[in-house]
Amino acid sequence: MKQPSPSVADALARTGARLERAGTVGRGISLAEWSNRGSETHYDRPGHHTLSVYLTGGERVVREDLRLSGGAPDKLCLLPAGHESRWHVGGPVRMFHLYLEHEALAYRALTAFDVDPRRIDLRDTTFSDDPAMAAIVRGAVLPLDWTEPGEHLALDAACHVLVHRLLRQFVDRDGAVGG
Repeated sequence: MKQPSPSVADALARTGARLERAGTVGRGISLAEWSNRGSETHYDRPGHHTLSVYLTGGERVVREDLRLSGGAPDKLCLLPAGHESRWHVGGPVRMFHLYLEHEALAYRALTAFDVDPRRIDLRDTTFSDDPAMAAIVRGAVLPLDWTEPGEHLALDAACHVLVHRLLRQFVDRDGAVGG
C-alpha cells in the first residue's frame, strides 16, 4: 500500500495549530482556515501546492530557512508541492489555506491557458502582496458556509478564480501563462 504524501495540514496539526474549518471544493482542491498562537513548523516535501493568505496577525512569523519576515493581514505565501520550509510563529495568527493537488493545477493550466502542464513551475513565494487574491478570499470564500450544499457552486467558482489568478501571477515556465 502506498503511503500518502505528507501534507501542510498534517504538519500544522502536529504543532498544535487549530483547524477552525475545512472543506473540499472538488477533485484535488480543498481549503482550510487555521489559527495558531506560536509554534515551530517544518514542511517536508508536501504532496500538494498550498496557497496561504494571512487573515489576522502574522507580523511575528518568520520563514527561517530563507530568513524572511514580513507576514501581515492579506499577505500571501505560495508553497509548491515538494518544497521544504521551516517557520517560526511568534504570536497569534489566523490564515486561509487552499490546497491544490498537482493534477488539478495541471488540468486548469491546460483548459484555461492551453499550456502543457509539464512546462509550468509554481514559484515559491513568501509574504507577497496580491490585493486581488486577498479580496477574493475575504469577499467570496470566507463568507460562505463550506459545508452547505447550496453554497457549493459559489465556493467552487471562487476557488477556481483563485487557481486561475495563481496560474497567471505565480507560474514560471517557458513562455508566459500570464503577464
